[in-house]
Amino acid sequence: MTLITAIMLMIYKRKNGLGYSEAKFLFKTEMNDYILVLGVFLSGGDMSRFKYRYKIKNGSISVNYKPFKR
Repeated sequence: MTLITAIMLMIYKRKNGLGYSEAKFLFKTEMNDYILVLGVFLSGGDMSRFKYRYKIKNGSISVNYKPFKR
């Protein structure tokens, strides 16, 4: 998993012409945004279901594996 992430970061760095630190920061923020959008999409677009399933603290996301309340 680490090797895959390192390769993705290297490609992102070269594609955008950035330094390592800047590319790492921007890659992390873009991936975080993508994961948030994907989580909302998988929750059917309902933010209350999204907030129930995913907990966001200090920019990191943890998943609550309990089934959704219906």
